Amino acid sequence: MTPEQEARVSIDALLTAAGWHVCNLADANIHAGSGPVKGVAIREFPLNPGFGVADYLLYVNGKAAGVIEAKKQGTTLTGVELQSAHSPLRGVFCLIFFGKGFRTNTHPRNI
Repeated sequence: MTPEQEARVSIDALLTAAGWHVCNLADANIHAGSGPVKGVAIREFPLNPGFGVADYLLYVNGKAAGVIEAKKQGTTLTGVELQSAHSPLRGVFCLIFFGKGFRTNTHPRNI
């Protein structure tokens, strides 16, 4: 399994354990889930043309609420900020997954 695949397995498991409905874009329903707060994590969400994809786009009760970006340990947040500046999701919260854990983006205004 590649490091990317291992990270996805870890992230999927963490999100599922926390009660998120994890799905691919083709199967996405931003209102899925159970309970009063519905969390949906969509894998490989396309960003603006030419800027690739967000590893996960998070929806809460049908509204975009956050992004998860998986990066290798040792990746600087500066590089992530440059990438996230091109996201169509300005103002949403960004979580960065570094190999074995999460760290929040210290400048969510750039997302």
